[in-house]
Amino acid sequence: MNLAIDIGNSLAKLAVIENGQVVDFLKTDRPDAAFVAGVLDANPAIDAAIAISCRTADSEVESLLRRRLRRFLRFDRSVPVPIENRYATPETLGPDRLAAAVGA
Repeated sequence: MNLAIDIGNSLAKLAVIENGQVVDFLKTDRPDAAFVAGVLDANPAIDAAIAISCRTADSEVESLLRRRLRRFLRFDRSVPVPIENRYATPETLGPDRLAAAVGA
């Protein structure tokens, strides 16, 4: 099972994914480590996660995911993607928007 996390400025969305299908979807305005730990406890088969964050301080959540899961990836502009980022100022393009472009 996988966990996909999108942490925005005011809301976080989490999707538990099994065999390519979303089996649970949660939203929270407090995406702290305790909330994410609860999701992991409720879904012990999760062994990998990807996180996208518009915020700069999510180190507790990332630390928890790195500690508890076999694989963790923070999606940011350093992650290779199959498209060319031709944004005028690529360093200011939010990772959530880049992920949306890749998904499209």
